[in-house]
Amino acid sequence: MPNLAITNLTKIYNAQSKNPQLVFDNFSLEIKSNIIVAVVGVNGCGKTTLLNCLADLIPFELGRIKIDDKDNQNTKIGFVFQNYRESLLPWLKNIDNVACTLEQSTLSKLEKHVYIKNWAVERNIVLPWGSYPYQCSGGQQQLLALVREFINQPKLLLMDEPFTALDYEKRLAWRQQLELLWQKCPTTIILVSHDIEEAIYLADEVIVLGNQPTKIFGHYTIDLPRPRVPVLLQSEKFSELYRKVSQSFLQTIPVL
Repeated sequence: MPNLAITNLTKIYNAQSKNPQLVFDNFSLEIKSNIIVAVVGVNGCGKTTLLNCLADLIPFELGRIKIDDKDNQNTKIGFVFQNYRESLLPWLKNIDNVACTLEQSTLSKLEKHVYIKNWAVERNIVLPWGSYPYQCSGGQQQLLALVREFINQPKLLLMDEPFTALDYEKRLAWRQQLELLWQKCPTTIILVSHDIEEAIYLADEVIVLGNQPTKIFGHYTIDLPRPRVPVLLQSEKFSELYRKVSQSFLQTIPVL
């Protein structure tokens, strides 16, 4: 049984207006448990809309979304936004930014703090827990956003271009950080990216989306060994996968 099953999803923006925008029309997709799936495609092809539908942040007209055979509204879902800084609560210290996601827990505030620090130590994560987000570097803020979602043990974790603002060197480092976190806290991840290299490097499967209504132009299994290391980018296998995904991606670009 797949971890995630999207069946006949139909999403229309401005459905009651004179100019409705049909984004998804009977769109279906199944994804296995505890893998990383990267979704790539040109701007406006429906990538972020798909994440928002999965997270139940926006309604859709028809279809069903099930996670472990439960409706997505009744499932624990994490979301790391592209503007991750804005998702952090500036009036709370870092430790409480994480603790607030554990609100369903019966632990006291002090017990939550101890749990968070022990959880972080076990994963070699170092953060200034007593500081506020605005007192931290961009990298620390990004790590805090990731920790906040992983510690809550979601059934599905959605990531909308979380590394897009970083330079190439930092993106390489953050790919390693994400994989380490995922290996120690396995869950199903759907990662939206504009970067084909990043998608292949991180994912077990890459899906290429295009057109409106949105269609799948390619669905590739990434049979590269883990843990992934930067030297992998120079391998013949990586280059072969890059060519295949790029060919599908190029098919989605409209002719001017």
